Amino acid sequence: ENVNLIPQAELDALPAGDTFHCIATEQAAPTEIPQEGRFLVVDNGNGAGDGAEARQFYWQDVAGEMHPVAKQSDCAICGCDFPVRIASEAVDLAPQGPKFTC
Repeated sequence: ENVNLIPQAELDALPAGDTFHCIATEQAAPTEIPQEGRFLVVDNGNGAGDGAEARQFYWQDVAGEMHPVAKQSDCAICGCDFPVRIASEAVDLAPQGPKFTC
């Protein structure tokens, strides 16, 4: 298991931070959001064809908010060529922001 035990005295000495957004992701997804944000993709396809129409891209800012990317956006221009694959439940659990525009 990925658990570290910290004595209470050390916990009490840590400075208080902002609210942490816990977002359920697939096992291979990174656990930290890069400072510049990251692109994510949910594949709702049924496995037939390339599934391009069934994919929804999101840009996630460092605060954890999900911003849907317009379906007609060109990933080569927007920078969403190599998104992190996530489960649709992760989007449902995350705070939602306005649409992402390139």
